[in-house]
Amino acid sequence: MNYSSCQQTLRRLDKAFQAFFRRIQAGEKPGYPRFKSRVRYMTVEYRWGDGVQLKDKRLYVQNVGNLKVKWHREIPDQATIHCAYLKREGNEWFVVFSLELPDSAPTVHPGQPVGVDIGLHSLVALSDGQTIENPRWYRSTETKLVQAQRTLSRRKKFSGRWRQAARKVATLHRKVANQRLDFQHKLSRQLTDTHSLIAMEDLNILGLSRSRLAKSVHDAGWGQLITLLAYKAENAGSQVVLVDPRFTSQGCSECGCIVPKDLSVRVHRCPECGVVLDRDVNAARNILKRALPQTARTEPTVKSLSLDGCSREAAVL
Repeated sequence: MNYSSCQQTLRRLDKAFQAFFRRIQAGEKPGYPRFKSRVRYMTVEYRWGDGVQLKDKRLYVQNVGNLKVKWHREIPDQATIHCAYLKREGNEWFVVFSLELPDSAPTVHPGQPVGVDIGLHSLVALSDGQTIENPRWYRSTETKLVQAQRTLSRRKKFSGRWRQAARKVATLHRKVANQRLDFQHKLSRQLTDTHSLIAMEDLNILGLSRSRLAKSVHDAGWGQLITLLAYKAENAGSQVVLVDPRFTSQGCSECGCIVPKDLSVRVHRCPECGVVLDRDVNAARNILKRALPQTARTEPTVKSLSLDGCSREAAVL
């Protein structure tokens, strides 16, 4: 390994132990840092020009040689490359570049604001009445995963057949993750290109991921969707605003009356004003009202969400 890669390995070790001692001081379950063998070590970081560089559309890696690359997109001419990350996913290798681009002039988005309610029944419900079904990627593949994991558990560890079964399990997991990411990239692009402001609930996703709905919450990938929306909105001149989630489903978006209902009730019917709406659409309209103080009936709690490029890591649920 070259100098910069060794440095980065030590930084990771230092970061892991700092987190370990921080959890001890906070009285949490610490979890001692795990040794990363060559089997578990999935990513290698290189400072650009120190052990890695581009040569005639091929990637040169020190001690490996010139590698043919299938490019996802061209690197912009005005970009400055700072780092390259070699990443292994299953049997495939990827290279990720960290780029710096010159600031572009801020644009004013011409679209209308929208409220977005994320959920498990409908992945997304918009304040304009549109709902997008939850694809449930993991659930649709769960039977195949159970069978593949059962086969893996019956194999002798590290044998040839065990490695073959392990690759199949990894392939299925990667397929689910890729389906989720592809769908959410397209959905977030559609929303940020269409709307000048996207209002969403400031949910405690970590807490929900530890509830009885944990598997469904992880499958929906709410945190990943919010992260994608945030950085794409910034590039599109749009804005993502997170609001207090309390009573967005119970309150009537038309008159403000509180109408109690449990999760099994999918239609909002207000006894005061008579409005009938899809439960999630009603919530989306309440979310939008809270993000727009001039139209809200009460003082809202509003928090703007922004990301600084790729420097912030997201929790993938």
